[in-house]
Amino acid sequence: MGAVLPFRLKVAGKDEIDGMNVTSMAFRVHGFLQVEGDRLVIEWGGTVAVDEVGAMGVRNDTERLPDERLEVPVTDLRRAALEGGWFRPHLKVQARRMGALTRVPSEHDGAVCFWYERTERFTAVAVARELNDAIDNIGQDLELP
Repeated sequence: MGAVLPFRLKVAGKDEIDGMNVTSMAFRVHGFLQVEGDRLVIEWGGTVAVDEVGAMGVRNDTERLPDERLEVPVTDLRRAALEGGWFRPHLKVQARRMGALTRVPSEHDGAVCFWYERTERFTAVAVARELNDAIDNIGQDLELP
């Protein structure tokens, strides 16, 4: 079992207007990422803050999101890259196959950015290296002799 990277996802909020009622939702999603053999394992959960304003008053509530787990075969992944430098560090994972990462909140065009704390830099480097090594090893196994 390899290094485990704690991360957060930047998920866009959502606003709904229904007549005189307005509902705003703000998401906080966090989780763990690691490479287990020939699979990338992503686990996440979080909360959604719901603010409702209507003719009957105002309601503020925080609801828990269900915990989720996704195991992605490395054959479905293209690469992992550390991006963002010192101020906005994140690990970007790009899928080789569309749909491989769609269950992950904030997935866009087959890629997900896993944002991490600067103190986790060495862990992020280790996870990126493990994932790219696993992808490269699968690529070598698929080549014809």
